[in-house]
Amino acid sequence: MKDIGLVGRPFSGKSTLFIALTRTGGHGGQANHAIVPVPDPRVEVLTDIERSAKTVHAQVGFVDVPGGTSSAQGIAKLRESDALAIVVRCFGPDADPASEVSEVRADLLLADQAVIEPALEKAEKKQRKKLREIDQAIEGDVVRHRREPVFGRLGLALRPLDQQPLLRSRIGALIIAMGDANAQTRKARGERLG
Repeated sequence: MKDIGLVGRPFSGKSTLFIALTRTGGHGGQANHAIVPVPDPRVEVLTDIERSAKTVHAQVGFVDVPGGTSSAQGIAKLRESDALAIVVRCFGPDADPASEVSEVRADLLLADQAVIEPALEKAEKKQRKKLREIDQAIEGDVVRHRREPVFGRLGLALRPLDQQPLLRSRIGALIIAMGDANAQTRKARGERLG
């Protein structure tokens, strides 16, 4: 099962979309998580062909975080998601979808930067320690006249970012919340989004 985090500016329609997709209500001030079955008639056909005793349909989880990227709790919940969908408001007189997408991407970039900087500092500290060990080993090798390669024995590696769940790399969809605007307004706003 995969989880999809819904992100967007306040009042963009994230919670409304969450309720529409999951048919569950939201809990005010808390992260909402609901699992929805994915209907697929092909699964029944495969069950019959394979004569399976049990039919298991795919499921997808949706995560809606009040405040989105503005809280540490929201960021933590979104990091647990497998993908992110940006919800953009295209209704109302002051709707500016392109600006909203830019703001959300900037928020995600700042959240990623808050994770990357401490990881780099930690890696640099480990790297300095390894270099001191190499310097000491080289001095010892020179004194003892050893010919064994020191670098291979100590194994320098800089891999702190491989384990960091970056949010910007998870953006998978852009969802446009249209509201009840007429068709011409929808077309004009869709063109502005690019």
